[in-house]
Amino acid sequence: MSRLLLATAAMLAAFWPSLCNAAPVEISVDTAFPEYFDMHKAIGDAFMKAHPDIVVKFNSPAKTYDELLQRSLRNAITGDGADVAFQSYNFVQQTADRNLAVPLDEMIAAETDWSGLGYLPNITTMARANGKIYGLPFNTSIPFIYYNLNQANNAGWDVAKLPQSWTDVARLSKGIAEKSGPGTGLYFDYYYIVANLTFDALLKGQGGAMMSADLKQIRFDGADGMKALETLRELGASGMMDTTRDQAIQSFKAGSLGIYASTSSSIIDFRKAAGESGFTLGCSTFPLPDPDGRFPAGGNAGMILSKDPAKQRAAWEYIKFAGGEVGQFLVAKYTGYIPTNTKVLANPEFRANRYSDPCVKAAVDQLSRITGPFTFPGPNAQRISNALRDLMREAVTQKQTPAQIMPQMVDAAKRMLAN
Repeated sequence: MSRLLLATAAMLAAFWPSLCNAAPVEISVDTAFPEYFDMHKAIGDAFMKAHPDIVVKFNSPAKTYDELLQRSLRNAITGDGADVAFQSYNFVQQTADRNLAVPLDEMIAAETDWSGLGYLPNITTMARANGKIYGLPFNTSIPFIYYNLNQANNAGWDVAKLPQSWTDVARLSKGIAEKSGPGTGLYFDYYYIVANLTFDALLKGQGGAMMSADLKQIRFDGADGMKALETLRELGASGMMDTTRDQAIQSFKAGSLGIYASTSSSIIDFRKAAGESGFTLGCSTFPLPDPDGRFPAGGNAGMILSKDPAKQRAAWEYIKFAGGEVGQFLVAKYTGYIPTNTKVLANPEFRANRYSDPCVKAAVDQLSRITGPFTFPGPNAQRISNALRDLMREAVTQKQTPAQIMPQMVDAAKRMLAN
């Protein structure tokens, strides 16, 4: 053996222990909703088994997406924020505008087989802002209606044919309330849901929009917006509960509320509750009055917030894993969120154990109709959404007519967009 090879071998022998004992990279992760922490923990554990050189630490989950965004904003000032945050699709724009997140385009371009990882193209665009991709899709849901079929049957409804229009939904809600008492008919999640998502769904289902594509002009003030407000008023008059979302969820799970309209993320939870409370669960998407109508997506995307290059590389591997085949399979196992990875959708185990559920099938079959949710531009986005939801409540509670409410909604939005 030559002296050069001997010297090289000696050098490697001396250096090898330091390589073997190198400390793993640790990344911290922020999430929302404590009820989904078990899902995140399962994905984190699976990831660390596959990547022993990376340690994933989860912070205490925020109660809502709004709380998570505010946490990220505060931590950006103090400099002790998480390396990864699973922000609502609705807040990707704000996160990008405030330079909190790292654009992922270069990381995606560097992947040798990006198209082979299974991401659905129309879903990947959910986390796009300012012409760049700032997050990878993780949890995705669509506007969804859950029915207590026992209550519907008692109200004289043919449960083999669920309502196909909002007027039918209101008629069934009224029938349930007449049989079971005030407040037992329906809860429509318009107030507590992030960024007016369900109102946006009422618009997009008709082919409408909240604003113009260039975000310069209000668009919800036309016939589509008036119809959306009329729908809220009609639902409110049909026996709708005027209560908090948490209370409505508990009432539905207990079997005392007949209809709950929100997103498909609760399929697993409601399926379990139906079994425990002894009622049959039925599901459908929101009605689409326009054949070309779309469903705005609910859910969140994995975003990299760290400024440290080593943590960014580790974070990239993690959000890629969470949106990949293993991560999305676990999402489908633990929640009602729709897996958005083609490999999972084709997985025989998923199709046998999850897609066979009619509620899951109803959501998955609409993947091609999913589009991005709307968020108002600028720093007042959340204030505008809050102002609009307060005015929507006037319609639901029958205190004002849509004709009275719409000018106030337009004025509030325009005033805060201008500031």
